Amino acid sequence: MINDANAIYVLGILLLFGLIGLIMAIRSTLTRRGGWGLNFDKATYVCPTCKEQLPVIRKPSSIKQLLWGGWTCKNCGAEVSKWGELINEETTT
Repeated sequence: MINDANAIYVLGILLLFGLIGLIMAIRSTLTRRGGWGLNFDKATYVCPTCKEQLPVIRKPSSIKQLLWGGWTCKNCGAEVSKWGELINEETTT
């Protein structure tokens, strides 16, 4: 049975995880590394291989892109991270 002490304990744990997630998102946004951050820089919407402009509103081509962001260039097929960096397929698998 759930009592007040258990409810406060569960609420504290949930707040702690939320705070950790917020810190990770802020850190990733400021350092421009990792999957948790948000990219507000429109200058990175360019393919690093062929310099083709990538769409601002993206259509994910994989589950990874759906969850963490990124593009697949329509011109050359290169996979680009949400930070505008080329993703090397050999190191990610």
